[in-house]
Amino acid sequence: MEVKFKYSKYIDLVFHVLAHMHVNNASDLFSQKYIGTIQKEKHPGDVDLPTEIRPLEQYYNNNFERLGMINFLPFYSDSLNELKQILFNYNGFNKDDINEFVTPFIDLLEREATFYYEYWEKQHKTLHDRINVVESQMERLLKNYKCIFDYYKKSALVYFSISITRNGRGFSGIKNYFSAVIPFPTKQQEFVNSFFTLLHEYTHQFTDRLLNTNISMQDGSHNMSENIVMLFDYHLIKAVNSTHKEAYINRLAKLSGNDGVKITETGILKIFDVPREINNNILDLLGTILLV
Repeated sequence: MEVKFKYSKYIDLVFHVLAHMHVNNASDLFSQKYIGTIQKEKHPGDVDLPTEIRPLEQYYNNNFERLGMINFLPFYSDSLNELKQILFNYNGFNKDDINEFVTPFIDLLEREATFYYEYWEKQHKTLHDRINVVESQMERLLKNYKCIFDYYKKSALVYFSISITRNGRGFSGIKNYFSAVIPFPTKQQEFVNSFFTLLHEYTHQFTDRLLNTNISMQDGSHNMSENIVMLFDYHLIKAVNSTHKEAYINRLAKLSGNDGVKITETGILKIFDVPREINNNILDLLGTILLV
């Protein structure tokens, strides 16, 4: 299997802007801490992003089921100009979406790029040595899970972002790859959690089909898809790399609001509950993959 690492300042620009906007669901990237860091780097006359993005929030939240694609479409472009064309021509957006959100969002991207690209270049120069260490560690760890990639005949594409503030984004359609963007672990203690995030985003790309429905934030199917991934990855980690089992349990405890609480496997199965048939399908799929 191949492991490919990519970095993109114009894709990071999108997540940088989204970090300034409140979103009323699990995709929310708003971070006051991140905003504070950025504000210290800005100069008089730079775009006042926290103020300028406010008028877009309500429309984005009201129409998230369509506009949420703004999180994924950048990965199918090779430049900010190409992304603009994709956004303007994406058939999932209607005329109101283009006028009320897409056009002003693109305007913000273009004006903010003047500041952000310089900031991005400076950060990557600072992180140069750390990048080499992280890539080496991530490739070794991913290859522990080679059975997944062999079973689906895919390799791993990892976008590291310095501006996505939490979680990650998995995206399909890149030929022969499981593909995802995750936060770059600037500190060594963040590395294992970054790997879990990457594994989570990859797992969605083959377990979401177990639901046999179009996944939505509104009907509860997104929450169910999350539970399926949590359980699959728990069983996978337990089988493939048991040294990370406790760290993964601690991650699940934190995600479920039980940070610092000792949770057993029985507790995990209760918290991340799925119908019995789906649970059996999870175990059957894992068993098949492990035979590769």
